[in-house]
This record gives sequence, C-alpha cells and structure tokens, in this order.
Amino acid sequence: VLSRATGDDPGAIHLRYTAHRSLGYVASAEGDMAASIREFDAAIPLARRLAGPRTAEVALLMLQVGQFKSMRDVDAGLALLAEAVEILEETGDRRAALARAARATVLWKHDRCAEAVPIYERGLREADTEDLEPGNRARLRWGLASCLDELGVDIPRTIELVDLALVDFARA
Repeated sequence: VLSRATGDDPGAIHLRYTAHRSLGYVASAEGDMAASIREFDAAIPLARRLAGPRTAEVALLMLQVGQFKSMRDVDAGLALLAEAVEILEETGDRRAALARAARATVLWKHDRCAEAVPIYERGLREADTEDLEPGNRARLRWGLASCLDELGVDIPRTIELVDLALVDFARA
C-alpha cells in the first residue's frame, strides 16, 4: 500500500497517513511499542498536511501518540501531550481538559505527582464534571487522589475524591 501511495496529492497523503496510523495500532496491539511509535511518528506530519498543522484532529492523534511514546521516553511523550493540549486550547476544544488529564496521568505514572497535581486540579476546575462520562470523571478524581496520597497532603480531600471516583467507576 505504502509503495503505491506516492506523490503529494491529498489522496496519496491520506492513504499514507491511514496506513501509518493503522500500522501503529497493529504494532501496539502486538506489543511492539518501538514499531508503534515509529508508525505514529510517520503519521503525525501527514495528518498535519491533511488537516492543517494545528487542528483538533492532529492534536487528538498527538494525544494518543504522546501516551504511547511516554512508555519509552517520558519527556518526549510529555512534550507531544503538551502540544496536543495547547492546540486543543487554541481551537477551543473542550477535550483539552481530558488531554491535560492524560498528561497528568503520565506524570503520575512516572512518579512526578508534584507536577501532576496542578494539572489535575485545573482539569477538575475547568471541566464541566457533570458533562464528562463517568469513567473519565472517575479517572480525573482517582489520579488526583492518588497523587495527593503519594504526596501525603490533604487527606480528607483525598478520601472524598476516592469516594466520588468509586461512585463514578460504578456508573461507567
């Protein structure tokens, strides 16, 4: 497929983008994160050419790739996530709150809770938590509670966040 998709016309670019993105998902499902990242890295510039360099479509792809990439190179993954958040904020996309939560979760999973807490806090403050799906709301609350617990601060709030997250998980 890729060998036939030559040229700079939109059809060829779309075919290459779709192929690289699909191969990235396949490699990820097979546990080959290096190949997955390589394919997704090839898809991002093609997505920029198709949709525009700073569009929600590109940001959502970067959000996925950033999370994958953080498994191997946390700083590179966080940089992609930060750019995705920035683009979603620029475009006024409400999913910026969830993108920030994904960034905070990567920080939490890499023992960087002090950096994650203000991002989680902002996400909960700015997101219309009643508009979020229960599973997403639960993950925001659980991540913040976990970081507060790891930092040993605000135990009453930590307990409240855990209780609320558990209710949301049950609804998801």
